[in-house]
Amino acid sequence: MKNYYYNYLDKVYSWQFRNSVKKLPLGQIKYHKKNFSKYFKENINDFKKLNILETGAGPGVHAIVLCLMGAKVMAADILKSNVQKIKKLKKLYKFPKLDIAQHDFRKKINFMKQYDIISCHNWIQHAPNPSLILKNLVQDSKIGSKIYISCYHSKTFRFFITQIARKVLKPSDFNLIKKRIKKFFPKGFKKYNNRDNIFATNITDDFFTPYVVTIDYKDMSRITKSYGLKIYCKQLKVISKNGSGYDVPIPKKNNLYNLDDAYLRVGMKKIKQK
Repeated sequence: MKNYYYNYLDKVYSWQFRNSVKKLPLGQIKYHKKNFSKYFKENINDFKKLNILETGAGPGVHAIVLCLMGAKVMAADILKSNVQKIKKLKKLYKFPKLDIAQHDFRKKINFMKQYDIISCHNWIQHAPNPSLILKNLVQDSKIGSKIYISCYHSKTFRFFITQIARKVLKPSDFNLIKKRIKKFFPKGFKKYNNRDNIFATNITDDFFTPYVVTIDYKDMSRITKSYGLKIYCKQLKVISKNGSGYDVPIPKKNNLYNLDDAYLRVGMKKIKQK
């Protein structure tokens, strides 16, 4: 499972992030700064005091924004290809306070007590056992530290389709899909005006990453409580049909098939050791 998991993650994300090493647009930086302040429940001016672990860091976009906010950041990712991209971004931005590590978060971490915040943004659902990863992230973290998770909410239309596609497609179809996308959409997907849902890398991410594990808020709250965490912030980010996103309170019903897509975003604080 180890080789399959790593190799197909690398295949998908090496292609997805192939053009990612470049200066970030100001609008993207502003957007993420606002979100970090909101979901971490920290004043923007106070980030200079924070030591943050950015897990599943990908090509390093979030890590760079956190450094721009003044935080001391450790950016860690399982893939060597992503770690190399983060190093190039670090060199591009000349950030001395950005540390970089390659780590598989299915394994325990020995240096958790130093972090004030652990960020886990849109990757944990692609692990074979997300609850084990959450356990590894918080088991040895310090009391009072925070963890933020953004992940796929279950029972939306997008993931109804995703699970059907994953039953039909084989890993070997990945290269075929790339060719078909290039042939049938030579000008890309901009004409659909829905860049958060309809774009090539979203298709390959959903259909060809080794795992897609979704969850609803009820199960998330049950798991976090068992790990000694208290939820202080919860939102559902809904992606509408025109591609715009907006936050709504967590709905009482778990069946969200009326929604195209939704991300569960939860901020938690460690209040006890379990």
